[in-house]
Amino acid sequence: MDPFTRPDSPDLVDMLTDGMVRVLRSRGLQEFSIAACARAVDLSPQALNERFSGKYGARRRVLQLVANAYGARWLEWVRPGLEADPPLIRLPESDEEISGVRVWLALAELGRGEGHVGNPHLAGLLSSFRATEADLVGDAFRTWTGLPPNRVQLTILTALTDGLRAELAAPHARIAHPAAVDAMARAVADLGAILRRRRPGVGVPQAA
Repeated sequence: MDPFTRPDSPDLVDMLTDGMVRVLRSRGLQEFSIAACARAVDLSPQALNERFSGKYGARRRVLQLVANAYGARWLEWVRPGLEADPPLIRLPESDEEISGVRVWLALAELGRGEGHVGNPHLAGLLSSFRATEADLVGDAFRTWTGLPPNRVQLTILTALTDGLRAELAAPHARIAHPAAVDAMARAVADLGAILRRRRPGVGVPQAA
């Protein structure tokens, strides 16, 4: 099952998001366009322009909608692991998950490109999903250990997560999935041990 597509959904935004996934997976960012996303799911680009026309045309509006839908799917993918004990930070393993990470990375690159042409909103939206995932990780550690990571600890863990995901999604990954999972598990365990030691009352001698 592909966690990043919704082939049975009749919702237009879901259909366009699936079209975006197909285009980015098969052709990459170089051939990406809203018209290509529409054609990938048998939608008329002309009808799309009529439906989503606005001050900046259909492109910006559709980009926001599909990025928002994909961000929600991304959080659905990562959330179940964070509810485990200890928390499991998801790394891509199946072909669909690897492709899903590649789409996420492509969207981030697209957001940076949009920012260069006066549209910072896409990058801001994607950044909000990254912040939400970080908050979920912090909440998972709070539930598990009694304390959340501080900002530096969470930033380091996020950087490790981003690096391992990007490496596993690379065409010629230099690390195998089991080794990446083991490295992430060790990082989670080490941080958990640090947070437990810092809980109020832990390690403090009791009065006689």
